[in-house]
Amino acid sequence: SIIWSAICIVTVTMFSIYRTVRKTETQTLRSSMSLTTNPRKVSKFVATQAGLYVFALYTTWFSTTILRIYQTKLNHSPFPLLLLMAIFFPLQGFWNAIIYFRPKWKKRRFSILKTKINSNPRPKRSNRFGLFIGSNEDNDSSNKIV
Repeated sequence: SIIWSAICIVTVTMFSIYRTVRKTETQTLRSSMSLTTNPRKVSKFVATQAGLYVFALYTTWFSTTILRIYQTKLNHSPFPLLLLMAIFFPLQGFWNAIIYFRPKWKKRRFSILKTKINSNPRPKRSNRFGLFIGSNEDNDSSNKIV
């Protein structure tokens, strides 16, 4: 019961953090009068991160709690619950690390995609005389007749 009290406190705290961020974001949007494409970006990010942390906590402790209830009340341990506990309980740190590094990976992936999009040269177009229309920065060989 102590662990589930802590899990409930974590859940309430994460929700409280989200509400505080959303309230601050709403006040900022009202005062700035800016038209952004995604006005709730920060609060969505906080809600996603908090939700993932709480989900990892529930996933880790659910099978362990059910197993302890079985052991206490029925004096036996079903193998499927032992297996679930053996799988999920040690993975708690792994899930936390994945969730912690997720924003950095997303940011890096976005910057890589952005660089790939920006590094692709625009396709050259030719006019009706067969001359290529485009920049002549590199050399004049881009104006060849096709």
